[in-house]
Amino acid sequence: MIEPSALPMPFPNRLLKPLLPRLIGTRATPEIHERRSYLALDWLIREATPAWLDLVPALAPHAAALRDAAVIADAAAAPHSVVRSASSCRPTTRLHV
Repeated sequence: MIEPSALPMPFPNRLLKPLLPRLIGTRATPEIHERRSYLALDWLIREATPAWLDLVPALAPHAAALRDAAVIADAAAAPHSVVRSASSCRPTTRLHV
């Protein structure tokens, strides 16, 4: 991918200019911003983290527990579902790094 700062100035402007009319009026409400932040947090905890944990076989139970956690949709649900999932999984082997 070409870094935009490496291109001559008229080039990025020419690419971005047609998109400006589509962006006008797309400002979201605070509620939508909050919902999007919880979607990102949910993805990070229930999708991305288990993918990394799966790389270490001893951590597979933890990955499965996170995948099975309840959907994180608000501040009240976030800590409880993750802590419950993590505490239900006891380590079976000791990791040596």
